[in-house]
Amino acid sequence: MRGAARTFSVRARKGAGTAPVGWQTLSSAWHSPPPLATWAQARTRLTSGDVQGSAGIQGNGTRTVLLVEDDDDVREVVEQILTEEGFQVVSAPDGGAALEVLAQGHHQFCTIILDLLMPGVDGLEFLDRARDRLRSTPVLVFSATLLPSHVRDDPRVKDLIPKPVDADVLVEKIRAHCG
Repeated sequence: MRGAARTFSVRARKGAGTAPVGWQTLSSAWHSPPPLATWAQARTRLTSGDVQGSAGIQGNGTRTVLLVEDDDDVREVVEQILTEEGFQVVSAPDGGAALEVLAQGHHQFCTIILDLLMPGVDGLEFLDRARDRLRSTPVLVFSATLLPSHVRDDPRVKDLIPKPVDADVLVEKIRAHCG
């Protein structure tokens, strides 16, 4: 359907984990940013509808993304979307695993998609512990909640990818940082 936005969401059932609900198609007339409560006011503008690339339009020449997301279903769908768009995706189920990936040094990432609320090493702890390794790698925060001011104002945090995820916005934001 031309002019429509694709989104996906994951349904949680108490005590039963999560299950993908599937793709939903929204007409372009309804396609708009999430409610203002989702978008944080910050000194540096986190984009909503517009997408801003980080430090240069072409990115750093790599098309490898580090995805840090604890929800298996969301991680799998995001991997599929980005892989179909030509990106290589390295996934980590939590911040601890992502720190190990960074320490191994086998990849140069054009961006990191980081969920904030995860068991174990969460997104905030990951940002603190990976500070030196993330010098020029933009971080896109993946969250359904309002961002705390210290996260919004962190110079490494370049954008917000709100949940539920709009697949077209996801790809557009990744392209803005990866060229």
